Amino acid sequence: MAGSSLIGSIIGGHMGDHFGRQTIFFTGELLIIITSMMCTAAQSWIAFSVIQGVNCFLYGVIETTSLTMMVEFTSNKFRVIMVNAFQWPIAYMTIALIAWLTQGWQVYFVFLNLVSSPLAIGFMLFLESPRWLIARNDLSEACEVLNDIAHQRWNNTKARFTTKDISAIHKQEKQGFYWFYHLFSTKRLAKQSCLQIISVLTYAMVSNTYLFTVAGLHDSPIISTLIDGVLRLFIPIIIVIFDLMVPSFGRKIQFLGSLVIEGILFGVVIALVATGTCTYDSKAVNILVIVTTMINDCIFWINIVQITTQRYPTVIRCVAFGFLHSFRHIGAIIGFLILKPLLTSTWPVGAFVIPEAMIVLTILVGFFFQPETKGKALMDQMVEANYGRLENELPRALMRLAAGHRVDQSETRQQHRKDMESAKAAELMGKKVSSPWVFKEKDSGPNVKED
Repeated sequence: MAGSSLIGSIIGGHMGDHFGRQTIFFTGELLIIITSMMCTAAQSWIAFSVIQGVNCFLYGVIETTSLTMMVEFTSNKFRVIMVNAFQWPIAYMTIALIAWLTQGWQVYFVFLNLVSSPLAIGFMLFLESPRWLIARNDLSEACEVLNDIAHQRWNNTKARFTTKDISAIHKQEKQGFYWFYHLFSTKRLAKQSCLQIISVLTYAMVSNTYLFTVAGLHDSPIISTLIDGVLRLFIPIIIVIFDLMVPSFGRKIQFLGSLVIEGILFGVVIALVATGTCTYDSKAVNILVIVTTMINDCIFWINIVQITTQRYPTVIRCVAFGFLHSFRHIGAIIGFLILKPLLTSTWPVGAFVIPEAMIVLTILVGFFFQPETKGKALMDQMVEANYGRLENELPRALMRLAAGHRVDQSETRQQHRKDMESAKAAELMGKKVSSPWVFKEKDSGPNVKED
């Protein structure tokens, strides 16, 4: 399943950047409902595994394109709300309720899709990312999307965008075939991509430890799923409030702060298991691992996503998210091959030492190389990634227009002041001035009369 999701993330990332986020997302949602219903017809374990493999491939496509589309639709200030929605707390609680009511796995899949099918129909209302359309130079369709967003039924505005408006502020760039190579095509991007690899592998190691040890808390996977959903419900709300209310509560602080807390908690777990005070599946260890995992999922992962959003331009953002998720699934495979066997070996503490080492490494690398990204405008073209961040083009254009208007006003006021001074000087010399604003020192027309 992890291998299928890995392939789906890679392919979905490339398809999303070349064919559009909304198109690939909706197609994946439709197909995953079909394959999920096909599971009920499986007559053998092999058939069930094959269908689940296809299902996970589609999930890899969906998780990449949906996340990219949503972060591009929201503004810098409120993007934290959209990203935290991907914690799926309500979904975890809903599937736990469905599983508890249905009991049988085939009936479970039927009712699961009865709930998700109407949601998939609602996804038809989603529009393509206007940022991606503009970056791909499809200005006419971008105008349609922007005009729909600005329509009175949504925002009570009469704003109307045309291709001329967008082309005036859009720097057209020659489009190429972007793929994984472009995530490392410059020193700037290569450094960020390496940091993302380390961060995501650390995230995966901590999450896998949770998967392999949480059974000690409760024997029922239904109750465990319910608890997981409940715990995910409150932490994101707290983070969103702090992020919106405290400007200094930036991405780097959250990134490093969450890792420090995780390191401390895993250090306590290592001490308990190494000294023989607790076994790896004891309730005390499980509670510490659960708290660590909630911080890992609700703070650390969320900041990885937001940093990825702001450090890669629109033309390769979906590829970057595919890259991100693919290493998350690679971490899941590594955890299954290494961490799980360690728990049942003569050195079970090793299953916690490896994630702890990754946490320490990520703290050091993040402290020295991770820049602060909160409040930064998103980049759209590769030239912005190559030569530094350019501010959002629309505010820049408006600022240039306002600055030009201000210069014009200053020049006009200066000229009026000179005219007034000249008129006053003329009056002192005995000349009669009917209007100082139109007075010209060398003019002897009808506005100036000799006494």
